[in-house]
Amino acid sequence: MTKSLSPALPPSASSLALFYCSDVPALSEMNVETFVLDTPNLRGRVQGLKMTANRYTNSRCETQGGITVVACHGLSQHKEQWEPILQVLFSMDAYKPPQNHIREFWSFEWQSHGESYVLNKDLIGNDETAALINVWGAGIAEFIRSAHVDGHRLVGLAFSAGCVGLLLSVKYSIPNLPYIGIILLEPSLIDADTWYSKNQPMFKTMFAFMKKGADARRDSWSSKEEAAKYLKKTIPCSLWDDRIFNLYIEHALYKTTNKEGKVHIQRKCPADQSEGGWYNNMEYFWQAIEQSDRIQRIIPVYLVLGTANNKGGDVMLPAIRDMLLDKKKGRTYASVSYIPNVGHQLMQINPDEVATKVSQLLDEIVSNKIRANL
Repeated sequence: MTKSLSPALPPSASSLALFYCSDVPALSEMNVETFVLDTPNLRGRVQGLKMTANRYTNSRCETQGGITVVACHGLSQHKEQWEPILQVLFSMDAYKPPQNHIREFWSFEWQSHGESYVLNKDLIGNDETAALINVWGAGIAEFIRSAHVDGHRLVGLAFSAGCVGLLLSVKYSIPNLPYIGIILLEPSLIDADTWYSKNQPMFKTMFAFMKKGADARRDSWSSKEEAAKYLKKTIPCSLWDDRIFNLYIEHALYKTTNKEGKVHIQRKCPADQSEGGWYNNMEYFWQAIEQSDRIQRIIPVYLVLGTANNKGGDVMLPAIRDMLLDKKKGRTYASVSYIPNVGHQLMQINPDEVATKVSQLLDEIVSNKIRANL
């Protein structure tokens, strides 16, 4: 059971903020509350891990009959990554009927990432398997079973590695299917057949490259200002939308003390818990896409991909994209959409375009649900 559903921050952290979307001439007020949730204990995993989550609500629109979005961020990212997209979604709600409004938007943070990592770092230590992605999925499923969203119409929304965590929340919710629809943005998925195919050496090379890059990256600075100046010149950060970059500096870095006792700025997701430890999650890739294949026959699952291979650090190999779209394997998405002129990091580089697409798909999910109930 989820034991803690009280705000983790003082009341000032839940104050109203005013946002403006250049594409939609409407102002929307966004309430933000941060929660600390208990993680269910899984055999063979560290016990007592915490999971942080942000609940966003829009005080300017009638939302009681709307939808509640369950969102999962990407690898090495944080729960606040969704805020620029959510600003647009809330602004668009002003032009939609009440049943299409976002009632609540929950952004869940992987136990090894962001503020969750800060809370769990003493338990995690240097253990690359302490908080594998199935722990995240189980934690979200535990929350969904709580009374907190009882009676809500839930829609799943995830980006990259977050798609694995979201789909595993379906696995841990069996026999119930908690969502009325799911939107997958550039999902990091692969099935077992593809992994063990002739392309396996290429996949292993890709993972080795990711680990090498993570192990070599700089993770320590004297201040956030120094970190921002350094990261702004590096790939992929130099390609990111300024709002996404600024949120990363604010929420993905923190002040701590290193082994020598020196105070410094460090990432809230160490290398061995991000790209460095990603290979440990392989079996959960397979389980996640199995869940996607299964639920596509019951609820609409929408796939959103980037089109460009030369911008944004596109890491989706052609063999993986072909696997995702293989109808012979029963992959029948409600639709497949494309965000132009951007690669895998479409969310970081073009959040406004992603928000526009997500808004359209949320409306379609609501329409499908209404037709199904007629």
